[in-house]
Amino acid sequence: LLDRHPDHRACARAVTALLRNAVEHTPPGTTVQVGSQVVGDTVVVVVCDDGPGIDRDIADRDVIIVEDIIDSGLTLSWLMRNLRTRNPRSIEIVTLLRRAGSEEQDGSFRQMFRLQRRIHHIAQARRLRLEKYLGDGAFYSARQAVGLLSTAIHVQRIYRDALAEDFPFDRGMRVALNFSQYRLIPIATARRGEPERYEFFGHGVIELSRLTTGKAKREIEDLKTMLITQGYPEHTVQRFFSPLLHRDVDLVEKAELTRRFYAYINKNGHLVNEGIVATEPLVRALRRELAGVPLGRVVEGERSYVVLEVEEGAGAAPLVVGLRSLGRASLKGLEKMPVYEIVDGEGWGRDEIEPVTTVDLVEAMERNEMGTLRVAVEPDDWGTRPGV
Repeated sequence: LLDRHPDHRACARAVTALLRNAVEHTPPGTTVQVGSQVVGDTVVVVVCDDGPGIDRDIADRDVIIVEDIIDSGLTLSWLMRNLRTRNPRSIEIVTLLRRAGSEEQDGSFRQMFRLQRRIHHIAQARRLRLEKYLGDGAFYSARQAVGLLSTAIHVQRIYRDALAEDFPFDRGMRVALNFSQYRLIPIATARRGEPERYEFFGHGVIELSRLTTGKAKREIEDLKTMLITQGYPEHTVQRFFSPLLHRDVDLVEKAELTRRFYAYINKNGHLVNEGIVATEPLVRALRRELAGVPLGRVVEGERSYVVLEVEEGAGAAPLVVGLRSLGRASLKGLEKMPVYEIVDGEGWGRDEIEPVTTVDLVEAMERNEMGTLRVAVEPDDWGTRPGV
């Protein structure tokens, strides 16, 4: 029925947004019911859920409704009637009027807001705390490394799904995980009488900022391709740019670009992070928290990963995660440090994962890097739990 509407795409987006809102804001264990009925030439879609709705007490309080969608007014009328039954002191409506030509920009920021909200829900469910915004990113903290690992994998999946829905901010998402000491330092406030404000600070914050800015300069490769397509001889173009191989410039390894998310250390020793990376302290923290979890190995071309499972709670399938050592990376202003790539093993089949004899995560990572990681004789050893 939606396909017959003159603006069926807008209708589909509206219904999708309605259903997503019901799913995201309905408590676990409750239900969402969807129904539809044709009345004349109109299709009525009804969504009912067991969510709390607006559960805040507004008696004798001033209420402001911010309306940013100008439509038939039926929703606003229902909302006004509902709120008046709660005896507020006053109700005012503020309507956001869009400027001409800003619909595309407005839609992009709406998509970004939805992405951020989903990330917040993922982090909150795993007891992560938003500490501060860092440029165009955010810094979360947690007491357990496993919660950080799980959150990173799910956030990457959210971004992957958003790209499949034409998410406009498609220049990549870089995630870095670290285990370090952080401190709160007081920040002076501008107004007298305001309480002190505190900022998270520590060496680990600097490391995280460097680990998430390791991205390749694709412009060089794009420029070379453009010159060749314009008719310049390829050997001439390659000779012109060859001095950059010996300078402090990040060059792309094209073999890595075949993956949706990736991380590697290029020929100049610089980290190129277009996925998830972790520091050595974080890997050691995972070893402590996941002691006794069976380990496996997956080989993809020239890349070999140590594989482990992360339990997600009752009724949820465990996360399959792959880790591999990238080597020691040169990070601006810091000494060279070991860096590890973390990948989502959602697409790996059970027959692709070989159980290994090593049970210590750090030892397995070291043996995997040296090529001495031994595979167990019985393939069923991986993925089993003692006493299960």
